[in-house]
Amino acid sequence: MDSTILITIGIIAVVMFFVSRKQLREKEVKPRKLIIVPVVMLLVTAGTIYQTMFSGIFGFMLVLGGFLIGALVGYFMGTLFKMRVTDEGAVMMKGSIITISVWFILIVVKIYSESVLGGGNTHINNITSMFLAMTMGTMIVRRLAIYKKYTEHKTAC
Repeated sequence: MDSTILITIGIIAVVMFFVSRKQLREKEVKPRKLIIVPVVMLLVTAGTIYQTMFSGIFGFMLVLGGFLIGALVGYFMGTLFKMRVTDEGAVMMKGSIITISVWFILIVVKIYSESVLGGGNTHINNITSMFLAMTMGTMIVRRLAIYKKYTEHKTAC
């Protein structure tokens, strides 16, 4: 493997470690912090699906379709999400292990298919890009639903 690929994999691994660690701990819901993890995940994901998204109409439609399906799933996950309220009135939440796991696996498969298989297997690239867009849609819309619940809870108090 090329040293550039190894450096890229290392940087992505470090970012993924910190995102996963932050996601899987229960923490108080703060509106400004609800956006940090999706923005970091969006930047990492956008870098890996860029080529597929702009390869043509088919690639763009796959990514867009994946994002929309993920958004629908995220909406249902967010509306069914249970928040815990502490005795002090703080609203607590915990990230989803499923979303992080799927995102992590897809990033690894995408990097592997592009570096080891030479990027020539566009079917794998298209499919992983679609699923990465799906996890992004899920994450973003789920966080928006949580934000909506949070504001409803705070106005009710």
